[in-house]
Amino acid sequence: ERRQRRQLQDQLQELKGSIRVMCRARPLAADEADPVLSVPSSTEVVLNLPGRDGRKSFVFDHAFGTNCSQADVFEEVEPVLDSVLNGFNCCIFAYGQTGS
Repeated sequence: ERRQRRQLQDQLQELKGSIRVMCRARPLAADEADPVLSVPSSTEVVLNLPGRDGRKSFVFDHAFGTNCSQADVFEEVEPVLDSVLNGFNCCIFAYGQTGS
């Protein structure tokens, strides 16, 4: 059963693709008045820019809103870590301010 579970997990990771891009929006700081960024769905991030640029929408494999927790992010990347333990290569790259 354990071997079958591992094989199914590896197949699922392969179907999802070898490269996945995720975005996590941080909560507003105290001195920030209006939210410029919104996360209307689990895959979309919208920038509401003042002036002529207006609204821009971006699609990701997964988008985390301002109210998500570290546990929510870990839940999404945990299967990738399982694949590493099964001998597959993996790179998780995080970019942004520490503590943001």
